Amino acid sequence: MDNVSKALVMAGGVLISIAVISIAVSAFSSASNLARAAEQNMSSSQISSFNRFYTAYQTTYTGPTTIRCVDALNILNRAIEDDVSVSNSSSIISLSGDYYAADSKDYTTKTVKYSLSYVDGVGKVSKVTITD
Repeated sequence: MDNVSKALVMAGGVLISIAVISIAVSAFSSASNLARAAEQNMSSSQISSFNRFYTAYQTTYTGPTTIRCVDALNILNRAIEDDVSVSNSSSIISLSGDYYAADSKDYTTKTVKYSLSYVDGVGKVSKVTITD
């Protein structure tokens, strides 16, 4: 009889543990979904503020803009910090460690082409493209 009551207490403890773990997993899942939804629902002023740095270099919205290499470096390195996708096919600019760099002779005098891609339906900058 003594063993049966210990077994029931142990079984109850296991069931309570499973219930607590299930509640914790459910709460974590709900919190991550809420955070993801909040990120996707940025207000238009937040999107405009985010895009302001990238669109300041654009002179046209229909095609690539020609900018100085030093400006392209600033844009690419900022894109890394902002977790914006980057496409760089320029022979002047290269990835050096975690940041983009260029030869000191080239980055003040050379120019590259610059264009942006946006998240559909949101208008937030999603990709920066640099080409020669």
